This record gives sequence, structure tokens and C-alpha cells, in this order.
Amino acid sequence: MNLMNRNKIGVVGFSTFVNGNLVFKVNGSFEHNDIIQRYWDKKCAHLHEDCIVSEDASLIVDTVPANNEYGYELRLLAVWNNAQRKFRYEYDDVGMEAEYMGLVVGLEGTSDTDTSDICPSCSKGNLIPMYDEHPNWIKFCRYCDFRTDNSEYSPLPY
Repeated sequence: MNLMNRNKIGVVGFSTFVNGNLVFKVNGSFEHNDIIQRYWDKKCAHLHEDCIVSEDASLIVDTVPANNEYGYELRLLAVWNNAQRKFRYEYDDVGMEAEYMGLVVGLEGTSDTDTSDICPSCSKGNLIPMYDEHPNWIKFCRYCDFRTDNSEYSPLPY
């Protein structure tokens, strides 16, 4: 079975035979937080009329990384119910339970440094807020003591 584009998460729109293979058309690409709602809201995907599968056949629609940042692997199973002539969806995941329990998967080596905050003077340090409270739009570099007031973020009218 052709799993279509393995870089996308999508909702099964319809399926049909193409050159003798059962092919699912996958529509869209969604962020991690939208996946469960979009999958479970999709209650029925109709088969093309000439596409026949055996009763209770489990078909893996897609197995894709949902969010490379967190290292999730998602599987959406579409199980064909011959009596009702429609699919039942089963959502399975690896990693979502870990996130729910407060565990972070795959982020140990990831730096949360924003490249836009690299010091323009020395390029070694990052611009960090000088104060915890206002005026917190003033940033400085710990390496070279470069300072910027970032006045465009200032709440003051002047």
C-alpha cells in the first residue's frame, strides 16, 4: 500500500484502487495540537465504489513523525466496517503520553536560544533582558557588555 507523502499528517479524504493498490488520499498538514481533534472529528471517509476490502481489515493509513521537535511517531488506523460500509478510526501515538505526564521527549540536546537574540557586536553572546521587571526591553550581552534599549518594545510613549 502506498502511504503517500510520509512527511505529512493528514485526514483521510477518500480511497480508491490505483494500479491494483488501495491508495488513501491524505489531505493537509497539521500541527501537533490539531491532530487529535481533526482525526476524531473525521467520522466517516467513504470508499470509492469499486474499492472493496475484506471485513474488519486494518489498514495503516499513515505512520509519520507528527512533530520532529518532540520526536513523536503517530499512526492512524482506518478499520473498514463492512456492515456499516465506512471506516472506524483508531488513533495511536508514541510520545503523547510522555508529554501528558510532563516528560519531554527528544528535547535534551535542543538549545532554546533564539538566533535573533545573538549579540550584533561580538556574535558570541546572546542579548538577554537586563532586568526581570520593567524596563525589561533593555537587553545586554554578557560577553562584551553591548546594550540595546529595543525602544520599539518600550511601553513608554516617547
